[in-house]
Amino acid sequence: MITDVQLSFFANILGICLFLLVIMYHYGYLFHTKMGK
Repeated sequence: MITDVQLSFFANILGICLFLLVIMYHYGYLFHTKMGK
């Protein structure tokens, strides 16, 4: 069975990964639009 500590740790890692993914996508999109012009 998964404990509360494991669940909170997994949720934290998942949240950080999603946050970083959004930031990388945002900067990648800005970079490509600037290079295109």
